[in-house]
Formats: sequence, structure tokens, C-alpha cells
Amino acid sequence: ITKNGQPFISKSFNDSELPEDGIISIPFEADEQADYRANLYVNNNASLTLKSIELKQEVPTSEIAAVDQKIAEIGEVKYDPDVDQDSGDVIEQARNAYNELAAKYGEISSKLKNYSLLIEAENVYANLKDEYDGMIENALMVDETISNIETPITLDSEESIVMAEEIYQSFLDSFGEEKANLHIKKIPDLKEARRLLDEIKNPAVVYGDVNGDGNVTVDDALVVLQGAVGKIELNDAQKLAGDVDGEAGISVSDALVVLQKAVGKIESLPILA
Repeated sequence: ITKNGQPFISKSFNDSELPEDGIISIPFEADEQADYRANLYVNNNASLTLKSIELKQEVPTSEIAAVDQKIAEIGEVKYDPDVDQDSGDVIEQARNAYNELAAKYGEISSKLKNYSLLIEAENVYANLKDEYDGMIENALMVDETISNIETPITLDSEESIVMAEEIYQSFLDSFGEEKANLHIKKIPDLKEARRLLDEIKNPAVVYGDVNGDGNVTVDDALVVLQGAVGKIELNDAQKLAGDVDGEAGISVSDALVVLQKAVGKIESLPILA
């Protein structure tokens, strides 16, 4: 081996000393700026054939161990800005340490014990970021769907309310209530829309107010009586409001009780059985 054109290292082998794989390795400490060349000389009796000569740098074990330690320090990979958990810096430090060593010595991944852990950590971190970003996009979509509910709330708003509730439930199933409360701003609006719709669909019963004018009057007693004797057909809401005597079903007795309420003989309806 020559260094800058001058003899540097010389080593002789006989046939019995050659390694079985035919690879002759001569380690030495190299200067970074020096020019090294290798030559093989054989005598006439040698059964050697030169196939190739290659100069390689040997990576110090201490530098390899330092990179392995950086990778080991990553630990459990985390990414959640909501609770200030982020492994990004420690992963980046490990990657930079590897890149610096690779720039100095070439491909060294096979020499590290923990290189596969670094790759896995980078992949897990990227997936966690994608999942968080996806969660934010979903939260914005839920808010947008709630904003699209038709107002003021009427029966025509039901379709858009149901759609918003389904998308909101899908978010809960995927990301949980804690994330929903943090990132979906219009949850109160959705709940209020549902309350108003339910109130429209199932108004509070005013017992005795069969004609729906908000008051219990003689007219209501007459409607109940007509329904009881089959003169008119009461709808479900009227039957519910007119069934006040403590007995199931509409009867003349219910009409009498409504009349008593109308004229102030009793204070409240229905009469409990």
C-alpha cells in the first residue's frame, strides 16, 4: 500500500496463511487528505489470481454506539399538540446523527443495532401527524355541516339535523368525546337544533286544550264530547290532550272533566287514577 506515492504498508503471505474466503484485509489509520493505493504482487510459484482491490473506511465503534444511543433515546413515539406531546425533535436529532456519520463513512445502516427502530419511529410519527391532521379536518367538516342546518328550525330542517348528527357521531366513534369538545365549536348549536326540532315534533301536552289554542275552554269540552260519542274523529294529539279523567281512552267523563277545568271547578289536569 502506498501513501501519496510513497511505500506505506507491506505485508507478505504464503499459501497456507491466506484466509479461506480469499479476502486479504489490512487495517490502518488513514489521513483524510492522503492518496492511498494498493497493489498485489505474486511470485511465479503462487496460485493467486487478482480479482479486485478495494479500500474501505472502518467506522469507529464509539461513533456507531453514539448514533445507536441517539436512536434508543426516542422511546415511545408521540404526537399530540393538544397535550404538548411531540417526539419530532428527538427523532430529528437521531436522524441527523445518522446522516452525519453516513456522510463521513458512507452507508452504515447495517452497522447499527437500532437503525430499524429509527425507520419505524419516523413512520409512526408521520402516521400520528396524518391522523391528527385528519382529525382536525373532520372537526371542521362537522362544524360546516352544523352550520348548514336550515334555520329557523322547522320540520324541513330535520334532514340537515340528522346528517349533522350522523357526521358528529362518526367523529366521536373515530376520535372520542374529548377531541370533539376541543375541536368542534358548534356542538351547542347542534344540540339546540335537535331540541327545537323535537319540540316541534312532540310539543308539550296541555291537558284539556284539545283545539290547540293554548287555553282550556268550554269549546275543548265540546270537542272531547263529540269525539267520545263518535261525532268527530280525534287525532292522536287531541286524544292525548283530552284523556284527563284517569281512565284510559276518550269518554264522556273526559268531556265533563275538561268542562270542570274550563269553569274553574278543578285546578289541574289530568286527574290521577
